Amino acid sequence: MDSFNLFSNTQVNELNKQCRNLHPALLLSEAYYPKPDPCVEGEARFWNAVTNIYGLFYDCMPYLFRNHSQYQHKSYLGASDQPLLDIWANEGLITMNADLELKNFFYAITELRSIFCHNKPPQTIDKKKLRFAFGDFQWDPYHHGNGTFNFIEAYKQFEVKVDCIMEILTKCVETLRKEGATSALVTSWEKALVGWYLQSDDISKRSIRELQRIPGGMPTSAWKAIKLTADEDCCFFYGQPVSEVFQQVVEEVDSSPSPAHATFVWAKVMDRILI
Repeated sequence: MDSFNLFSNTQVNELNKQCRNLHPALLLSEAYYPKPDPCVEGEARFWNAVTNIYGLFYDCMPYLFRNHSQYQHKSYLGASDQPLLDIWANEGLITMNADLELKNFFYAITELRSIFCHNKPPQTIDKKKLRFAFGDFQWDPYHHGNGTFNFIEAYKQFEVKVDCIMEILTKCVETLRKEGATSALVTSWEKALVGWYLQSDDISKRSIRELQRIPGGMPTSAWKAIKLTADEDCCFFYGQPVSEVFQQVVEEVDSSPSPAHATFVWAKVMDRILI
């Protein structure tokens, strides 16, 4: 793979195409729209790059390293119980060392971003996380005390690390393209996607708003369906157990020629609810 462009979604979209060659529903990243390159070296370019990569992994593909088995903060049976990395590891697609490198990076990117995007007193920076992912470079740009933090060098090191991370993911997808994906792997991948979409309040609300804008589409009253809370024993959508809706939607995703984008999945969810 060419050096990963930290300000473009072209390479991510190409990986999605490769995933859909395995099965039409499969995606690696959903709706990734990075901020453009500020075209100036130094602090602005560095933090825009960090923010983009955080958005890529935490907003567009968290199912890669997190499992999602809840609806409205209550677990339900049948949901995704493995993140995609674990699914790939079970298939022998990724080594233990690569798996650890990826996870250390995911933990570190949120720590690095928090230095810029949140109030982060110097004593709260988890330097161990940063060191595991990025080496001994001192990633404390506003707390080092001498005002000489080298943002240009930091950007170069960050770019190299992201290249390594994306190369690991790309090789996994390429191996699957060459060897093929088992039906069990495809189903687990689909479950991971659908489970993430159900658990995320942001995604559900965004998807419902998009569906409501379609002429002659979903009635406004259907919006109430995603606001229902779980009772003490089970999660329900309008009297239907979430676990059953989840399984039905996974089956529909599996038989559809369309990629499993969030709006597509929530349209299927609402079809189940409104029957």
